[in-house]
Amino acid sequence: MSLRALKQYIELYCSSGISDFLLNLKVPKLPFTSTKQGSLVQPKTRPPVYIPEPLIELRKQCESCSLCAFRKDRGKLVFGKGSVKAKCLILGNPVNADENLSGLPFGRSNSTIYSEQFNKIVQKGLIEGYKLKITGDDLYLTNITKCRVMTLDYEQIKKCVPYFIKQIEIIKPKIILIFGEIAANALFEKTEHIDYYRNNPGMLYNGIPVYVTFNPSDMIKMETLKKVAWSDLKHFSEAYRNICDQSIV
Repeated sequence: MSLRALKQYIELYCSSGISDFLLNLKVPKLPFTSTKQGSLVQPKTRPPVYIPEPLIELRKQCESCSLCAFRKDRGKLVFGKGSVKAKCLILGNPVNADENLSGLPFGRSNSTIYSEQFNKIVQKGLIEGYKLKITGDDLYLTNITKCRVMTLDYEQIKKCVPYFIKQIEIIKPKIILIFGEIAANALFEKTEHIDYYRNNPGMLYNGIPVYVTFNPSDMIKMETLKKVAWSDLKHFSEAYRNICDQSIV
């Protein structure tokens, strides 16, 4: 591997956020252990994470892409974040201002209200509320666009669809959780209201069950949507638990 190729690989690895993923799911630093002779031994570190070559190539395509008008408003490319072996892929609406600054799906820049809302929903609602054993190895996050969308233009969004579809094909998740009507319509190539998806939990996309709830920004604007979202997350959590149970058998 050339030095340039190695550099690109390391940059992609860092941007994938495998060890510092989401919800403060960081790999804990293990204490030094002591041998019988009393000497300190540093614990073994985690082995490098394998990133599929198709994912590396797809990111390169996104970085150089200029197919749509959104490219001119890009701050940082928002490609994806999480484990390439994730059971669950979380799909979000077009990239917003916060994501554009951080380069991360669902935010986490200096303006954190959007990402805090998302983390609260996932951590408090799913992990604590429904007692799901979700870790950074179980999730992969991405958006339906890779650049910031200033004004909704569905014809332009369609040009980005092949990228996140390819991510789904590479990651091969067992279940998909969508935050937002726009993202759901982009995946299913429909123009339905979000209630259409909420009333049909578990709709299949290429054999993968899909669950849809409101975009975090909508919940910020309208507090009452949070309670409704818990119902959506309950359906998702039951399906996720069943998938995990089946994988153990």
